[in-house]
Amino acid sequence: MKLFVLTFAVCVLFSPAFAEWTEPATIADSAGYWGDGPVLLACGGDTVWAVWVKGGYWTGPVQARYFAADSWQTTEQVTADSCPYSWPSAIRDDSGRPFLAFYDGSYPVDNPILHDSWAIYTTTRTTSGWTPQQLAQPMMMEVFPDGIRFGRARDSSIGMVWGESFGGIGSEDSVMFSRLTLNGWTPRKCLAPGWYMDTSCSDASLIPGDSTDFYVAFSRWQYPGVCSVHVCTLNDSLVAGSATFAGSTPRLARSAAKRYLTFTRSDTLLGSVNSGSGWETPTVIATGVSPGDVSLTSDAFGWVWACWTDSAGRTILTSYNLHPSEIVAVESTSSHPSIVSDQYGVMHCAWLNRPTGPAGTNAIRHSRRIDRPAVAELPAPHASLPLPNATIVRGVLFLPVSSFTLHSSLFSLSGQKVMSLKPGTNDVSRLSPGVYFVRAESRKLSAVSCHKVVLTR
Repeated sequence: MKLFVLTFAVCVLFSPAFAEWTEPATIADSAGYWGDGPVLLACGGDTVWAVWVKGGYWTGPVQARYFAADSWQTTEQVTADSCPYSWPSAIRDDSGRPFLAFYDGSYPVDNPILHDSWAIYTTTRTTSGWTPQQLAQPMMMEVFPDGIRFGRARDSSIGMVWGESFGGIGSEDSVMFSRLTLNGWTPRKCLAPGWYMDTSCSDASLIPGDSTDFYVAFSRWQYPGVCSVHVCTLNDSLVAGSATFAGSTPRLARSAAKRYLTFTRSDTLLGSVNSGSGWETPTVIATGVSPGDVSLTSDAFGWVWACWTDSAGRTILTSYNLHPSEIVAVESTSSHPSIVSDQYGVMHCAWLNRPTGPAGTNAIRHSRRIDRPAVAELPAPHASLPLPNATIVRGVLFLPVSSFTLHSSLFSLSGQKVMSLKPGTNDVSRLSPGVYFVRAESRKLSAVSCHKVVLTR
């Protein structure tokens, strides 16, 4: 029997865009501000970690807590109180555990011997807690890092980029790179050098490469104020084949088939897609954007999500697949948004809220998308299982009434029948989140259609 995909729709019931995100909740108070997060990290299932630096004189310790089973767990202190910390970054290690990097130190403007321990360190969350911090990159005399970011290579190994600046004096910012090997972190490699009071390179971002280990994007400022974004291929050094755009503060993300780039030009957020034939002409995603306050991620189903703060610093907004934006929250003086998807495609957003009031009242706020946008799939003359796309549902599966359809059933990924489906509303809220298939037999065409659906919480 031939397998056909009919013009058979599986629809998602969803709310208007303004009601798609939960009411913001405070998950931490007394948070730091400069280079202190928050950072979100998905770690399997519905678990999402938030990492930030506690506020204080300069900044305090790195803290973290995770969201699972619809609630936030107790805050954990990652580092000691003894030194100011900044620039937290997070990625999953090879075992799926949270792996953090951060800078331990302050501006190196004193005698170098007084800050010989200031450096980039890492730590891992194990079943017994956070491991003692391990040295990743020592700082060279009078320099300090900013914008520390992790990225996965084509072979899934971990790379790290950061900006490196001189403390307390004129600009000479350079983009640095290192990768984690079985023998530890490789020595720093300068990818984009700065030049005193003339050239500044910063805001680097990493994603897996195609024929090389990574794509890397970074900003370059050149006197008298020309800003450009460079996207290059990277092994242990840059490889030929870069693309250049007018703008700054780039962010990279990718799905299996596409690579995504966002960057800002003045207060405009632009995006470009690379489907394997080079970077397309950028399109406008939004205007009235706060430059630098942009986060970009790909979700569990290959969609790309951008999150940013408006230029007034009050509204947190998102956009998926470069579509028009939607509002997450409107609050007083917000910044530093971060967005991530859990394994089931549920989107989480966190940001720093700095209400007008006494020092130390900065809060980390969080919201998650109640449902996913509806997914439209085009009919095709034939298909093989599993289908490459899916419809995402949450609680209710709606099948249109059709005289062509004899009967429909829902099957698990292993091929076991889960339940019979009827035209109209089907309650699937009791089922476990995961991937299922709708199998429909057609009376008119004597054929069978299979359609993949993903049930989320």
